[in-house]
Amino acid sequence: MENINDSIGQPFWDVMTNRVEKQEEKIVDLEKKVNSIPDNSQAISVVIKEIGEVKRMVSGVSIPRKDLHLLNTSLNTTIGYLSQPMASKVEHHHHFPRILIICAILFVVICIVITGWVFTYQNLGQYKENDTKYRFLKIQSNKPLQNFLFETDSLYNARPNFRGEVIWQEDSILDRFKRIQEIDAKEKEVKDLKKKLK
Repeated sequence: MENINDSIGQPFWDVMTNRVEKQEEKIVDLEKKVNSIPDNSQAISVVIKEIGEVKRMVSGVSIPRKDLHLLNTSLNTTIGYLSQPMASKVEHHHHFPRILIICAILFVVICIVITGWVFTYQNLGQYKENDTKYRFLKIQSNKPLQNFLFETDSLYNARPNFRGEVIWQEDSILDRFKRIQEIDAKEKEVKDLKKKLK
């Protein structure tokens, strides 16, 4: 039985011995670290003396009551101003760049000019066609037609309002033509109604 206790006790003593040795090593390390810390007791005593001198200097300084009262009044006024901030009015101004306005105006002007050119070209084409037709009629070998054209030229030169008269005659012929078409349409309606009545 003693052998069993000895065999069980031996590992226990080994473990305990190892632990105690490790603890002793840690204690030795800590003692070395503590011994390596420099002694700052003189510096601390100097700082304590300086603090005492600063206390004496502060107690020796006195601010006049009048200055303190002015400072207090100024602080109260400032606090009053800061507690009621000024309302700021924000105005938004939208600016359209002038260069864009100028470009838009130039674009409109260019469009107008191009439109004018197109209409002028179309009118010029019509005038060329009319001139060509008139010249064609003049070069025909038909004598009565040539005499009629020369009389027309004479009338144009003799009457200052010849163009207006021609336009008026064209309008009256066109008006007469429209009336004839309306009469034909009415006659057709009458015929259709007569057929329906039969």
